[in-house]
Amino acid sequence: KKAYPFVRVPQFWKFIDEKLATGQIRMPRLAYEEVVGFGDELSKWCKLRKANGLCIRASKNVQQKCLTKVSGYVYEKYAHHQAADFLKGADAWLIAHALCEGGMVVTEETRGVKLKVKIPTVTKALGATWCDTSDMLNHLDARFG
Repeated sequence: KKAYPFVRVPQFWKFIDEKLATGQIRMPRLAYEEVVGFGDELSKWCKLRKANGLCIRASKNVQQKCLTKVSGYVYEKYAHHQAADFLKGADAWLIAHALCEGGMVVTEETRGVKLKVKIPTVTKALGATWCDTSDMLNHLDARFG
């Protein structure tokens, strides 16, 4: 939202809309709930598209197999408080969905030291793929102009 303001880059949001309609972009329910909880312009935009792929419920496989894999890895590699902090939010669900459904996690986080559990570090360690927004746009062959 910060890098692609609605008023300045409406083409970006139109592109995201199009990819939601085709199912190429999706968001797990917990991530959706985090985003709409802010009550800002992005949350309003997401609420209007809830039924278009921005509030995907986790399958039993995502819940029982992949989330268990994510949480097991995080508790094994990080201090208990770091793991608990990571697992209380939607980040683990993003990774679990990507693992089970062959998706790609899109995040602006970068890999880092073990002071905080980072999405890219866990995603890569578990064999899923991740990228930032710019790479996602390249992967989806976005054309603005």
